[in-house]
Amino acid sequence: MKKIFIIFTITILYSVNFAQENYPGYLYFGTSLDMITNPASIVMGESFVANPNNVSSFIENPANLSPSKHLGIYYNYRSHDWSEAAKNFNFTSVGISTHTGWGMLGFNMSQFSTGTNSINFYSDLISKEINRTYQLSLSKAVFKNLFVGASLKIFNHSKTGDRFSGGIESNNAYLIDLGFRYNISLGIATHFQNELNIGTAIQNFGTDYKEQNSFFSDNYYLVRLPKFFKIGFAYSFEFKNESGTSDFEGTITGQYKNLLNPFEDGKFDVDYWGAGLELLVKNIFCARVGFIQTPERWLFYERAKPILRYGFGLIVPFEKLGIKIPLLVSVDYSFIPINSNSSNQEGFSANNMLYAIGLSVRYKSVFF
Repeated sequence: MKKIFIIFTITILYSVNFAQENYPGYLYFGTSLDMITNPASIVMGESFVANPNNVSSFIENPANLSPSKHLGIYYNYRSHDWSEAAKNFNFTSVGISTHTGWGMLGFNMSQFSTGTNSINFYSDLISKEINRTYQLSLSKAVFKNLFVGASLKIFNHSKTGDRFSGGIESNNAYLIDLGFRYNISLGIATHFQNELNIGTAIQNFGTDYKEQNSFFSDNYYLVRLPKFFKIGFAYSFEFKNESGTSDFEGTITGQYKNLLNPFEDGKFDVDYWGAGLELLVKNIFCARVGFIQTPERWLFYERAKPILRYGFGLIVPFEKLGIKIPLLVSVDYSFIPINSNSSNQEGFSANNMLYAIGLSVRYKSVFF
């Protein structure tokens, strides 16, 4: 165990040193590598570093892979049509997680796509841009309540060019995430139980990432991918009725995220905060609310100002419907308000509300 913590500490120290290297290019934000697509996490401040109770939360910390014996499949969609020019922009993710005899395993593919776009409706000026992240995650309990996880990720980017901006090609960047989660049971009573999870993760450490833009040059140039350190908590509680089934459940999450490798002119723009509340009634209907605060200088978010988000979820337990299949189907929806000052500029933005929707299926696995 000591060796694991030594390796973790050395990795963090190396990352801080690496962050000071003066790489050329730019810091590539807002990609499939760092944008959250899970609607539940989006609402709750993108703060799932310590929340194992969601089928796709291992994307944010590989140690979140659930130790319960299940098979989970999900699809998430996040709109990004914040302007008329971005009307086809979107983020998606699809993945699977399961319990095996030697640990927990998850696979995810995230993608950003501009869709097919034409400039001024000229058919010869059509472009399409895509970046993708492939992620394979493993997690295992090293002690009774301590979970350690690791992810191997591949990131790449391409664009079909037009005569104004050129085409883009990239190499594959091979990246690693490391995560820890510690579970603390706070007591179990006849009608009430609660627990606390504390989680931490470092993300996106690995090989150099390079791009080539045919409009400027045939040469490949270095582009800096964001590296993060995250730490947070998830407190969960449950009220049960006389029959032992759940009447009411809740989860409170909070997280701090730090950008480890900013450029010199952004060295103070590194602190992210997020928190959220989820309330689940009768294991069927879920309401969520939360906020996120970002240091990034986005056109449609005010820097360092808390941004309120809200959403809901619906769970369909097949067994409660009289269908003897241990299957849970969940649908989640989140509202993502954006800066009304930018969205109301005529001819510039399409709306002032983005959204995300997700579908997941869980099956209590009997294979392992």
